[in-house]
Amino acid sequence: MDLGVSGLPFIGSGVGLLIGVTFFVLMDKFVYNPRNQDGTRGKRDENGKLILSAPETKLLPAKVGAFCLPISLFWLGWTGRTGSIHWMAPTAAGIPFGFGMITIFISVIFYFSMAFPPISVASAIAANNLLRYIMASVFPLSVTQMYHRLNIGWASSLFGFVALVMVPVPFLFEKYGARLRAQSKYGYAAQSAKLAPTNRLLQSEHEKNETLDSYEDDVANQV
Repeated sequence: MDLGVSGLPFIGSGVGLLIGVTFFVLMDKFVYNPRNQDGTRGKRDENGKLILSAPETKLLPAKVGAFCLPISLFWLGWTGRTGSIHWMAPTAAGIPFGFGMITIFISVIFYFSMAFPPISVASAIAANNLLRYIMASVFPLSVTQMYHRLNIGWASSLFGFVALVMVPVPFLFEKYGARLRAQSKYGYAAQSAKLAPTNRLLQSEHEKNETLDSYEDDVANQV
């Protein structure tokens, strides 16, 4: 493959990214925030009050993307042989890869944004980014040697098997996510527990002020 053709596989990934973003926009418009008859958006109860959905509902695109990643990696590995298969075949494998990558990425960001309170959400996303950057810096140190020794078929399949093992992750978070969030020291439950004494004190002060105001009104009426 010459240098001119070697950059073309990025077209497949780019197309997959565009499809993934479009898919997420449509999900947000028609599933997460559908238009109501009165022109408002979002799921509402019979009184018109907005119904807040659980963070796990944002993982639906990730569940679709989780299947696309291993498919794309196996596809790339066994169509990327020089000479016997046209270069457009492994290039097309980038479409499900880009789709799966962007849908998982956006779903995770949305999940963190809803699972943690404002005081902790930035730290949660930063920790996620740090882990991703560490992995991105470590893998290039050995991936070239791995592809030379295993060839493109089995090297890509190795990543495909890893992605295949990770397929159940969004489904597990959908089932156990609420329990995990309740045990987190930085989640809404922990923050509510920390603020409970302060809230009780404020409530007590508010009740005292109301009692004092009521007493003053009674005295004024008697005078």
